[in-house]
Amino acid sequence: MFLIEEELKKLKKGKKHYSKDLLKLRDNICKQLKEKYKKDIEVNILADLIDIDENSEVWRNAVEGYLGNQKFNLIIELYADKMFINAENIVVDGEKYILP
Repeated sequence: MFLIEEELKKLKKGKKHYSKDLLKLRDNICKQLKEKYKKDIEVNILADLIDIDENSEVWRNAVEGYLGNQKFNLIIELYADKMFINAENIVVDGEKYILP
């Protein structure tokens, strides 16, 4: 019960719950981009870039329903060489990731 209450508190503060695999992938892409381009390059989860008024439950449901799992897409400021992303798998410099 305590874990559920903790998750609810995080959600109310605007912190979203993402899978560890997605966060690991985002961090790995950020690290590789920094190594390649010698500067920080933003990699955002699409859902973090969408801001809907907390009182607009109808809009929130509509947007989330429309986006579906696409809300977990990564938005990258700059494309790296040798990066391929599609719905089934992600390959970054030869390392393959499969997300649920």
